[in-house]
Amino acid sequence: MAPTADDMKCWLEAVAEKQDREAFTHIYRFFAPRLVSFLGRSGLSGAEAEEVAQEALAALWRRASSYDPRQ
Repeated sequence: MAPTADDMKCWLEAVAEKQDREAFTHIYRFFAPRLVSFLGRSGLSGAEAEEVAQEALAALWRRASSYDPRQ
């Protein structure tokens, strides 16, 4: 079952406010395969797509504190 918009909002807030690893795991498991697929269709090799997706999600973790739910 796909997460709802409310699930995503709660996970993002938990990561931003508390560096919640479990919430980040939910975000990662949802977005990583989609990013890899998108990047693969955009011309990257499988390994490149996985690396770029992992870097993008790592950036989300590092910059989570800048998340503002009002925007």
